[in-house]
Amino acid sequence: MTKAFCLICSTYRKKRDRRSFFKVPECNIYSNSIEKELIERRRAEWLKLKKRNYNISKLFVCSDHFVSGKPAYVYKTEDIDWVPTKNLKTQPDNVPSSLN
Repeated sequence: MTKAFCLICSTYRKKRDRRSFFKVPECNIYSNSIEKELIERRRAEWLKLKKRNYNISKLFVCSDHFVSGKPAYVYKTEDIDWVPTKNLKTQPDNVPSSLN
């Protein structure tokens, strides 16, 4: 079983954890050409948010980064939760918070 690890906040799933974890989008053999294009675009957007280079096959995003608590359906590209948008660290690690 794969241990869930959030690519944005680097948290692991713990026992009795109330947050959910969602796998980074990827195409499967049943995806049609339109879905493949959307999934590839969505995957690229999600991976832009990662903090380090990780083994992508084991990466997830936790529910803390979605407004509704879960990602939107793949065809709802205008939905705020199509890409994680909540609780994203926007300042660089080496800049003291007092300077922002």
